[in-house]
Amino acid sequence: MTSHIPRISRSLLRSFLRWTRGPLLKFPFMLSSSQLGVSELVGERYVNSIPALRFLIVESFKRGSNLKSGDVNQKLDVGFTALKNINTVETILKENYSRHSRNSTDEVYNKAVHKVGSVVRHTLRGYRGIVCGWELKEDCGAQMVSILVDSFDAQQTSSFLPPKTEVQADLLQPVTDPSLCHIHHSSLSDHFLEYCCLTQCYLPNSVLKFSYPRDSPTPSPPAPEMVRSSSRLCEWVGARGRGLQRQLADTRLDPVAEVLSELHEHLHLMAKYSSVSMGEKGEQENSWDWRRGYEAVGTLSDVFALVDQMLQLRFQRHGISYFETMSADSSDSTGQPEACFRVGDVVSHKKFGYRGVVVGWDQRPLFDVRDWTGVLGLPSAQEQPFYRVIPDEADVERVLGEGQYRPHFYVAQENLETVLPGTTFSVRHRLLPQYFSHYEEHMGYPSSSRLSVPPLLDFCFPSPSSSSSFSSTCTATSEEDPKEAAFAVLESILCDMYKSLRRELSHATMKISTERDDRCLRGEDLHTLLRHARRQDYAMIVERVIWMTWMSHDNSEVSKIMRIGTAHMKRGNTEDAIRCYSLAAQRDPSYAEPLNKLAALHLQIGNLKDSVDYSESALSKLPVHVGALSTQGFALSKLDRTDEAIVAYRKVLNIHPWASRVSSELSALVFENDNNTKEA
Repeated sequence: MTSHIPRISRSLLRSFLRWTRGPLLKFPFMLSSSQLGVSELVGERYVNSIPALRFLIVESFKRGSNLKSGDVNQKLDVGFTALKNINTVETILKENYSRHSRNSTDEVYNKAVHKVGSVVRHTLRGYRGIVCGWELKEDCGAQMVSILVDSFDAQQTSSFLPPKTEVQADLLQPVTDPSLCHIHHSSLSDHFLEYCCLTQCYLPNSVLKFSYPRDSPTPSPPAPEMVRSSSRLCEWVGARGRGLQRQLADTRLDPVAEVLSELHEHLHLMAKYSSVSMGEKGEQENSWDWRRGYEAVGTLSDVFALVDQMLQLRFQRHGISYFETMSADSSDSTGQPEACFRVGDVVSHKKFGYRGVVVGWDQRPLFDVRDWTGVLGLPSAQEQPFYRVIPDEADVERVLGEGQYRPHFYVAQENLETVLPGTTFSVRHRLLPQYFSHYEEHMGYPSSSRLSVPPLLDFCFPSPSSSSSFSSTCTATSEEDPKEAAFAVLESILCDMYKSLRRELSHATMKISTERDDRCLRGEDLHTLLRHARRQDYAMIVERVIWMTWMSHDNSEVSKIMRIGTAHMKRGNTEDAIRCYSLAAQRDPSYAEPLNKLAALHLQIGNLKDSVDYSESALSKLPVHVGALSTQGFALSKLDRTDEAIVAYRKVLNIHPWASRVSSELSALVFENDNNTKEA
């Protein structure tokens, strides 16, 4: 039987490939590996073209042929299951073709009230959604509409509402308010390409367009101001990327080249961007790919975030704000107690007994963990280092139950202990090869076996014996320790890179319609891209960079205070956070961000009037601050100042149409007002 397996596999493969030449695949389609029955071999994937489908089939059979000889039955099961699933797939394709033929006729199309891509609202329950399909009932001809429900609207309904639901057409009404047309849904990109501002509809993908051929609106050209802003941002990001590349190329960092591999990749992406050359009539505006501006901005945020993270991890044992000024601060207590385990150490949990390997740590937890079961009752509570530990998979099943799996645990220092010499320290987990190459016996600190630490983790999580500050390590010579000397140079370069990027980001805040220097990053260009974003993921990319500009400050001391305040805010230390942000506002009365943070904190603890006042103060410094406007709207709504809240929400959506929660809050208030008007 076994000798016939290769021949049977080849026969199945040929059958599959012949099927891809069938007539039904000449039309647009979207198929998943699970529908084809091969997800067990290649994971969950989606294909929408014949070449991609054939590649998936061939790869599936290649992986199937690599199964061990003992898995003969599995080879046959997967192959025949896939072949059997062709019938199911053909049924799906026939339904799509039938729907296409039916919906192409005038008789069916004219009876449809709501078209695919349009935004609608439920007349009784108030939630909004996007039409992603419809059918006409055979008995009465009434239209049944499938809609993707806005995720925030769904949370506000009194009863459970599935993400995708079917509703009778007469219970829906079109949404004509542009501020309410941007819908948040996790599967939005699976059905639609982008949002069209002119038609206030979503453009369906090729599969949906094929099923509903007459519903699709015509895509509108990009706004000229968006193209110009996109071009300027590409030019600036490209020039900045090439400058940073030269900065790294001028230094000799061979001993730690692996540390910089990810940064080099990001800088390479930054450096490739350039602007479009406009003709006298701007004829290239529409032909140039304006989406490159969003890609460039995303790459910029990746570089800044990576440099910030590397420095934050490198110096965190001195305090979370240390690397801003390379000096300790008495108000920053996050440097104590010091982490006593290193990356690569094999540890065990004192209470649950599972073993694991340390792959990272935070001097203080990145969020509020005070109510965690494992933290309650600890002497230091959350004021201690927390470790990311990859656990032994067998131990996880022993503790949590058979079949349970965890990629890692986040554990307080007081819950961990070193695996003692002579104890079984071997840890098995599928993710460990991504971090470490092999075990090494280490007889020093601590007295246990540990894994060999790669250079990047070695740099980001230095051992207590190394001096992680370039001011102190610059005296090291290559004869004493070449690696530490190279690390010292790298610290200096990254600090300079961080400060220059922070300075340029902070200056971008001031360039909202005031300065027009194309050599600088302009906040006006960022807000233009945000305002015209046609997809939620585009908007989120720009929003991230705008928040970076708001959080950045040219003064290192102010930036340091803001970082300490943000750390307290994330851990739920409200009083400490308020104290830090108040100090930052005193240091620079023109700085809007600490006032915005104070508004958010007072909203969180219920001081609504103070929240409104702080929001107003922040907006007097920076009128386009959507964070302050959103907070003001939330506070006004809780104070039952509905009309003022609606005004605030509309201002937010004029600046940032995809702002999370805001359109849902506005929709709920407008719906309530409309119902009150009808009752009156």
